[in-house]
Amino acid sequence: MAALLSLLTVQLSAQPRSDLKTWLSIEAGPQWSMLKVTDPDGYFQGANVRSYVAGITVGQEILRNLTLSTGVLYIPRNDGINMVDDRPNQSGWSASTSFLIPLRAEYTIWPTDYPVSFTPRLGYIYNLETRSEEAYSAGSILSAPDGTVVSYDLQQLSEQDVSHLLEVGMGVNLRFSNSWQASLNLSYMTGLTGSPSNRYSLDYNDGTASSSTEYTTRGNALITTLALNIPLSNIWQMKSY
Repeated sequence: MAALLSLLTVQLSAQPRSDLKTWLSIEAGPQWSMLKVTDPDGYFQGANVRSYVAGITVGQEILRNLTLSTGVLYIPRNDGINMVDDRPNQSGWSASTSFLIPLRAEYTIWPTDYPVSFTPRLGYIYNLETRSEEAYSAGSILSAPDGTVVSYDLQQLSEQDVSHLLEVGMGVNLRFSNSWQASLNLSYMTGLTGSPSNRYSLDYNDGTASSSTEYTTRGNALITTLALNIPLSNIWQMKSY
């Protein structure tokens, strides 16, 4: 371990500072919360509910093509329920607001001389989530795929949310002539510690029996963003790379 730290220190000392970039990234795109449900009667399935994410990060190269970054991402997150036929216009609602603080390590791979690169990503995310003081609740009637009329009552739960997340992902980057860069990024997040969090419960009756189930998550989510990456080091050094 000591030898590895010594090697990293030597590499950092040997790297010319003028060659290391500082990046400002602005990103936005859709986010899907991946919820799990076990329905004994098979009417409802796990809900992959779409929300949106937007944020800003700052990254610093510590070695050529190896960047550490941090910032803030904002998600006004939605929840919802899906029946097994995955019909359009499923029931959904505004559930909470999340502020994500990521710490990412990214390595840029240039496979050819073309200005297209790939960036695998590994990171830790702290999730700060807030909800309305009044928990969401609703009741309605749905027609199941076999024609059965199902009445349900839904109640948002107040369990603690998953706060510590692991992020793995990949970006595809296009470098412009002025060194600015556009990126298409895909990330998967999951909880690092603790048990799954119960987000809401669903009680329903199909005319013959009543059933109850809970929607749970370990913080699992998919995020796809488009990002504009601006090399701040170009500004203060007044040069192009």
